[in-house]
Amino acid sequence: MRLSKILPWFTTGCALAACSAQNPATADGVVDESAPPAAVTSCTTPNEGCPCDESGAEVDCGKTIDKFGTFVMCSMGKRRCDGARWGACIGENAITTKNLAGLGTSALGSSTSCAGIDDCDPYCSSYSDTPAGLSPPGFTVSDAGLAVTAGGDGGAAVPSTVLTSPSGVQGCGTTPIKQTTCIVGGVPDHSRCQQDHRCDVASNTCVWNGGAGYYDSTAGGPDLQIGAACSYGGVGVIPVCNRGSTTANPASGMIGVNLVNAVPADSCAAIGTATCTAPVPTGGLLPGQCMNVSGCGFTATTVAAVVNAGNRDLVEPGTRCKNNAATAKDPASAGCGACGSCDTRLTGRAYAPNETTPLAGISVFEPNGALTTFTDGVACDTCASLGSPTAAGATSDANGAFTIYSAVPGPNRIVTQSGRWRRSVTVNVPACTTTTLPAAQTRLPRTRAEGDIPKTAFIQGSREALECSLLKFGIASSEITPRVNAASAQRIQLWRSSNATGGGSAMTTPTGLAPVATGIWQSQTVMDEYSTIVMPCSIEMKDSGYLATADRNRYVSWLNRGGRAFLDHWPGEAFIHNIAAFGALSTWANPLPNGALNAPRGKVNTASAAQALMRNWLGNVGGSADWGPGWMRTDEPWRHALNPSGATTEWIRGLSTSTMTGSQWTTTPNGDFSLSYSYETPLTAQPAPACAVGSGGRVIYNGMHVAQARLPNSDYPSSSTQFPGACQLAAGLSSEEYALMYQFFQLTACALGGAPPPAVPPPPPPLPTGIVFARDFEAMCTPGTRPVWQLFQWQASVPASTSIAFRAATAASAADLPEAPPGAAPVTADIGTASATTSAWTSGTDTVDARLLAVTGERSARFLRVYMTFNTTASTSPSLQSWRQLYDCIPTE
Repeated sequence: MRLSKILPWFTTGCALAACSAQNPATADGVVDESAPPAAVTSCTTPNEGCPCDESGAEVDCGKTIDKFGTFVMCSMGKRRCDGARWGACIGENAITTKNLAGLGTSALGSSTSCAGIDDCDPYCSSYSDTPAGLSPPGFTVSDAGLAVTAGGDGGAAVPSTVLTSPSGVQGCGTTPIKQTTCIVGGVPDHSRCQQDHRCDVASNTCVWNGGAGYYDSTAGGPDLQIGAACSYGGVGVIPVCNRGSTTANPASGMIGVNLVNAVPADSCAAIGTATCTAPVPTGGLLPGQCMNVSGCGFTATTVAAVVNAGNRDLVEPGTRCKNNAATAKDPASAGCGACGSCDTRLTGRAYAPNETTPLAGISVFEPNGALTTFTDGVACDTCASLGSPTAAGATSDANGAFTIYSAVPGPNRIVTQSGRWRRSVTVNVPACTTTTLPAAQTRLPRTRAEGDIPKTAFIQGSREALECSLLKFGIASSEITPRVNAASAQRIQLWRSSNATGGGSAMTTPTGLAPVATGIWQSQTVMDEYSTIVMPCSIEMKDSGYLATADRNRYVSWLNRGGRAFLDHWPGEAFIHNIAAFGALSTWANPLPNGALNAPRGKVNTASAAQALMRNWLGNVGGSADWGPGWMRTDEPWRHALNPSGATTEWIRGLSTSTMTGSQWTTTPNGDFSLSYSYETPLTAQPAPACAVGSGGRVIYNGMHVAQARLPNSDYPSSSTQFPGACQLAAGLSSEEYALMYQFFQLTACALGGAPPPAVPPPPPPLPTGIVFARDFEAMCTPGTRPVWQLFQWQASVPASTSIAFRAATAASAADLPEAPPGAAPVTADIGTASATTSAWTSGTDTVDARLLAVTGERSARFLRVYMTFNTTASTSPSLQSWRQLYDCIPTE
């Protein structure tokens, strides 16, 4: 007599749901109540009448003939597909006996009979093994399944950010928490969207908000929404977020939550005294900000939590309060999984607008509320004034790379920023995994339509054409146009340094010559329109009389009130050397040389973190390709500024000789002149309205030409050359252009080297890998028969670079089974590896019996131990939702 398979299994969900009549479920597990119920008992397995599409395909089936004690007699056969439906079970006159006692219960949790299904059906489990009460060391059991956790605390600690599942939906509760549609009678019905979902009008669906950071700028006021309640070590935790457009600050200063035993259809009504409360953060709960309300005790009868229900001292606009309820059921109750937290990370590189050159010292972050509004004009910019409320973020390193730890999952904004350069894009962040963002999502803006670009006065010079370099940086030519008046919207507005119109003048443009820069120097009002002024080299500026005393005073006032200026070569004469307030910042050659030096390299200093960042960045992007890391090629250096003072940051040092040896850089100061330095203003205390010392303006001086050779057939611009058509853009960036790029995007940064990363929780400790969870199975065969272990099957979520390896050993008694972790062959045999996410039952390529015999030389014995080894990354663990072991009982030989 042949005994049929027994299919015991372990699952974190409702195991019996797959074996009973039910409405079809959507891909995210939400029941569609509008769909008709299945016409057969279940179509999760190939039962009679269930759909199929492979004509002639056959599957095993079985029918009960008789029962006696814990055994059932089965008539086993085959079921055939006719191309549309599975047919009846046709017996083969093979009578088998199946033991309903199932597996030995010593290694299992609670067991429940598989009601409503023929006991002989080989596709239906006779017994379910649930995770209730399980807490294996080093693992957590959550809605996502069994997964490795850092520290092995079993998930008892209350995390700062609660996440119930990667979709925001917790799998329990009798009322659907996400409807198929949410617009009723042409009006969004927020009561159809529960558990921190919003009614998306464009798609007419309820969409998950995703966690901290999301808010609706059109809400018209505060909008409290609640996430799925969780229980950590017996402590109830309820996440509450403000998804509205203004700060939520109730008169009592408290957020109240009511626990009720029915999910309200409309949660706008007051429900009496709040069950538990928590104080809002100082200043209120900002748009997009979330908080946890803890200490609420869930019971088996509690099925919902409603925020702000007991004390309606916070008015939400329109019907926004309708979706203030969420499922909140004791995770120990049937059908509910414990909540879990996980580490969501974002990686990538910050890029220049050209989307090809990574940039160092750039902030990349997820905002936690509205972005700070920038107002054009001179201002005392600081990291605080330029920053925005931040949920999580990082600053790019010398490779342009960043990693955002504890990122907020769901549809959120990703902001890339350097001072007044800022671009925001919307990204759907996958939960519980590490996602690499492409360059298109982490570059700075090319146009004002893409983001914020500082309003810049660009003084065209007669000796180089830096405006061509800006095109190579990726800035659109449409943003680089002559200034017309104060209403000109373009962000980089061209002026020219003198009235000259012949050879040596500034480049023309399709709309003509730019206005003369005296319109800036002679008007404090015009100068104050700009936060940034860029001055390429122009021969007129070497004249000590280029600026009148009143012009210099206006410029110094502008800097002391936060202006940012870049000066290349001769502008250093007019705007540093010849201004009393700044002339002593460095010593100067006397007399000033009239020609460039034949010294084709400079050395990048590394005394400060910002200097070292520039040095390493140049080496990484190719700016040091000619001479190696720490050096840069300088085709036209000028020996004007010699030794900067301690009030400056020197970036690049040069020698006046063309023969450079290492020994010439060992003296102090290294080299004998400065190719580049910067300083912060004001230098000393100034009367209001000047900025605080060292936190206002900034000047970056370069003593080397950058782009004079970027025009055809001419070293310098002339009236016959027109921007942008005359620019030579095919050549790669030169060493000097790389240095200029770094300085250009650091010019308006709140601090040299970029803003420090926001105050976010430190990176979590790396997950341990190779943690083993073992499970024992005992075959119950009648006398005269012996077990044959068949396929081991699983369902799992397996992120990239992770896996779950399964091995097995067999013995006549549990005491004889090898201890975990398992040894390699021949002690145990590999029986499969979960290397990809699967919701279908998946197995190795062969039966456990065959693998045991081939590897260990052992035939199937009464006891089987399966070793499940979780291979993780530093931040991500695979999750095992369900597993089951099949076996047969065959006559003893």
